[in-house]
Amino acid sequence: MLGLRQKLSLGFGGLLLIIMIIGVQSIVQFRDLGQSIDVILRENYRSVVACQDMKEALERMNSGILSTFLGYQREGTEQIRQNEMVFEKALQIEGGETLPRDFASRQQRDSQRAHRARVGWYNDFAPRLP
Repeated sequence: MLGLRQKLSLGFGGLLLIIMIIGVQSIVQFRDLGQSIDVILRENYRSVVACQDMKEALERMNSGILSTFLGYQREGTEQIRQNEMVFEKALQIEGGETLPRDFASRQQRDSQRAHRARVGWYNDFAPRLP
């Protein structure tokens, strides 16, 4: 038969063991969560930088269109072509979505398609360079 002291020690020892197991599991879960968050943040940062590059390329393409309207067709067309390549490269980098149905990515692609349609429309009716 166990004495009172032994029964209390065994009960508190069991509780201490349970608390230690829960603590170790919590540490493991927090570590895994931290690693997952780190991956998501890296992907999102890369996506944000690519979107900034796309925005800058679109702004330069817009400047190229304005240049062609002002009579500098050769320079404007060259600026548009160069920045189309920059835009395409950034779009490929940004293409990896963190979430499968990422609304911002869909919105960006729709914006890009609309811009291509506008540039394509202009190129169809712009005066041809010699």
